[in-house]
Amino acid sequence: NDLEIHFTKACENNCPFCIDNLNAGIDESAKPNVNAIFTTILVYSNKFDEISIAGGEPCLYLDELHELCTLIKKYFPTKKLTLITSIPEICFTKKDTFYKVLELCDYVTISPQHHNQEIADKIRGRKSGFDREEFYKNLPHKEKISITINLIKNYLDTLDDVKTCLLYYNKLGFNKIKLCD
Repeated sequence: NDLEIHFTKACENNCPFCIDNLNAGIDESAKPNVNAIFTTILVYSNKFDEISIAGGEPCLYLDELHELCTLIKKYFPTKKLTLITSIPEICFTKKDTFYKVLELCDYVTISPQHHNQEIADKIRGRKSGFDREEFYKNLPHKEKISITINLIKNYLDTLDDVKTCLLYYNKLGFNKIKLCD
């Protein structure tokens, strides 16, 4: 009942547990074709009620993502739309566009990797170029956002670490937090 769109194979991160790990690194040739994706949605639209947009990292192509989400909500206003993202830096630099995408989505799943940004940077294999804590704290539409925390050996694998992480994101205003193993 759910159509999952892998919007791009590109991702800035190199998380060791990622199923798309072989596709790490931005590749401009992987830029999504919004018209082709939307045509596919049109063809199969009677077979699903929900659409999930995943990656790689779909927000790397924020303008194209906004265009697709706008089309989906225009032509299929009753279908539930979910975005799955790790929030790359473009969401910070193009905050207005990212906020418009959040507005269009019914659900958003964010994978921040860890509450401690130094550790999160190690997990992602790259240093964050913006203050993630401040960005997360000020995100609108928290009622539709779910934080997904991956339990990772040597980074987030003790009960105290997990409790600290849960309390951290709860304090930032997120009341939907999932743990994944």
